[in-house]
Amino acid sequence: MDYTRVAATARRLLAGAKQGTVTLTRTIPGEPDPAQPWVPVDPTEEAEPLLAIVKGVSAQFVDGETVLASDREVLCAPPAMGIEPVDVLTIDGKPVTVIRKTDIPGAGIVACHRIIVRG
Repeated sequence: MDYTRVAATARRLLAGAKQGTVTLTRTIPGEPDPAQPWVPVDPTEEAEPLLAIVKGVSAQFVDGETVLASDREVLCAPPAMGIEPVDVLTIDGKPVTVIRKTDIPGAGIVACHRIIVRG
């Protein structure tokens, strides 16, 4: 199967169904000047708006312990900056806690991410 085409289709569908604002933000620690390593350096932030939809979590993922029925599910196109465990996801300006991230498909070219969030 040509997952490049599947990924393009996923992006097109997510762009058409986009709702609200979902943003991925990463804080990057500042690099100290080697000549003055004692001088503190402020971190910088990278942010990327996501092509995403947000919905209630699918019942098949609810286990009552890790994933709760009140959690939400974000389906998004893979961001250019990737997704790291330390990244912060915000939905309509409110930060949420990432519970689980799954790549779809599980191998090869990722067409979209399923991210289960709380908050």
